[in-house]
Amino acid sequence: GAGRERPLVLGAVKANVGHLEPAAGIVGFVKAALCVERAQLPAQPGFGTPNPAIADFDRDFEVLRTPRPWPGTPQRPRRAGVSSIGMGGTNAHLVLEQAPHPPAPSRQPEPEPAAADATVPWVLSAHGEQALRAQAARLRDQLAGTPWQAADVGHALAATRTAFTHRAVLLTTGRTDALAGLDALATGTTPTRGVRGVSGGETGPVVFVFPGQGSQWPAMGRQLYAHSEVFARAVDDCATALAPWVDWSLVDVVTGAPGAASLERVDVIQPALFAMMVSLARLWRSLGVVPDAVVGHSQGEIAAACVSGALSLPDAAQIVARRSQCLSELAGLGGMSAVAAPADWVTQRLRHWPGRLSVAAVNGPQSVVISGDDEALEQFAKAAADDQVRVRRIKVDYASHSHHVERIRAQVLEAAAGVSPRSSTVAFHSTVTGQLLDTRTLDGAYWYDNLRSPVRFADVVDDLMRTRPGVFVEVSPHPVLQVAMEERADTLAEPPLVVGTLSKHDGSLGKVWGALAQLYVRGLPADWTALFAAARPRRITLPTYPFQRQRYWLSAPTGPADDPAGPTPHSAAAGLDSPADALALVSAETATLLTAKGVQVSGPALQAQADETFKTLGFDSATAVELRNRLHALTGVRLPATVAFTYPTPRRLAQRLLDLLHPAVPDTPATATPGKDAEHRDEAAAHSDDDLYALIERGYV
Repeated sequence: GAGRERPLVLGAVKANVGHLEPAAGIVGFVKAALCVERAQLPAQPGFGTPNPAIADFDRDFEVLRTPRPWPGTPQRPRRAGVSSIGMGGTNAHLVLEQAPHPPAPSRQPEPEPAAADATVPWVLSAHGEQALRAQAARLRDQLAGTPWQAADVGHALAATRTAFTHRAVLLTTGRTDALAGLDALATGTTPTRGVRGVSGGETGPVVFVFPGQGSQWPAMGRQLYAHSEVFARAVDDCATALAPWVDWSLVDVVTGAPGAASLERVDVIQPALFAMMVSLARLWRSLGVVPDAVVGHSQGEIAAACVSGALSLPDAAQIVARRSQCLSELAGLGGMSAVAAPADWVTQRLRHWPGRLSVAAVNGPQSVVISGDDEALEQFAKAAADDQVRVRRIKVDYASHSHHVERIRAQVLEAAAGVSPRSSTVAFHSTVTGQLLDTRTLDGAYWYDNLRSPVRFADVVDDLMRTRPGVFVEVSPHPVLQVAMEERADTLAEPPLVVGTLSKHDGSLGKVWGALAQLYVRGLPADWTALFAAARPRRITLPTYPFQRQRYWLSAPTGPADDPAGPTPHSAAAGLDSPADALALVSAETATLLTAKGVQVSGPALQAQADETFKTLGFDSATAVELRNRLHALTGVRLPATVAFTYPTPRRLAQRLLDLLHPAVPDTPATATPGKDAEHRDEAAAHSDDDLYALIERGYV
């Protein structure tokens, strides 16, 4: 110790019987650890004279009579030995060493400074709805008149409170926002930036879903790379794994640095998306959300195999980088088209072009992609138009999942040479075979089939939702498969929960917290405390639990005031008795979602634009799903995922909501316009397809 030749004796604890024996070792360990951490050597006041049986004690040992500083240097750090001698014959010995100074950050872009109003999640829960309201009111009253840090409050709520069944999560961005959110919860409404729900117990298996291309956008990982250490380390690991195969910087591409390689290149976009998906999956794991099963769509299967443990990161990086480079040889030789029709209809029509066209992917009941020769694609589109079927050419100049891929078979097999697939404890549901797969078969031949065979995404999702209903998490920079999964879920009596991760409108940690909140309020365990480690929060006192006491005397009055559960979770629907009330609700929720996308608009202003279409207002399919989810949480009414496009204006959606809440009200020309509804049916399908077909819009594989 302290650079001396003689060891310093810090002290000893002797245990003879019972529970003292196991305590002796831990006391010595704690004492030594504190000395190393605080660079102080304590005195030993209980030491008198050394044991006379130990010859030359003073030459070999030193026992401090007074405290002494304990300096340490990088060349000679502080070290302490701890020994525990048990009566039963079990001895334990260890050496503690001063922790090294953290190295200077080496990541390329300078981290963006955290915004003063960075999103912080606050988690509240209670046994019943009324108690949850009271919990929010007590916390609001305590915080209203005192200074506080959002991270301190968030950590205390997550780490020092039991999680009950009635749950809410506030995504706070400042003092005013936080108090307004607590006010909303206290009155039984859902905050603008928050979610509520009732945990129903087991949520079922967690399925991670990885799309192919189409979810990319410039600087898609910039905010997470700057503010999430877990995500940044994962991206750095992917960059190291890709380095032998690429001549561009992954970090530059992901963060949108000046001069970064273009996302228009297939040999850039596929490795970059792979890295994003693998890194987002690691972030989900750090929050306690661990997959029981994985599903990958085309190229997304490489990320799925890596996350499941079937492929090591270096092996997966080799496959995605080298295989994407092979695709450049197919440029200009073919193409792909999206068809809004059932798979059977498409298959029958393709018989007119044998060997020239084939089904590339089946994403849903009315969503098919075909692939093949340019001239044949044009002929198919003309024939389909005669049958009133919508066909759209996809912006790629090669034909994945068709006979064109056979030209590069040898190169694709070589791209996967030397990889070593292994068994995985996470279930791998193949969109090549449509079945659960033994991951030891994920060799070079499989990755060729993955590129050549049609993608059976619809079959796999349908089977999983029917046989293993649970939670589906799309792990991507933007949700492109969520709408397809939501539409399938809408057909089930007990639909599974489907969430995304990031969005092209929001790539921040706050977006991830929002997705985690949706899972948590439905009962999925989450490690909220992990979010606050970097903030080093202080311990604070929170209000005590608001017990909802009841009288049980026979003479006690009964009524709503004595109901411990309080109002139903959908009490907001009770006031929707007129078109004006329904329009106010739809407009307010629409304004909330548009504001989150950067469009500054209020609910009253939207009521004046009630006949503008949601598409004109700035909605995409993902936003439509969010609106559906918020309306369902407030009213309890089940609505389809594309309801905002089937009823394409706030006024028509409000009237539809009112009709569902009060089914006795007959349809009127204002509420049911058959011609108009038929006219908008194709528009709704086409708009929802925008995200489905984005998988392949910019180079689908």
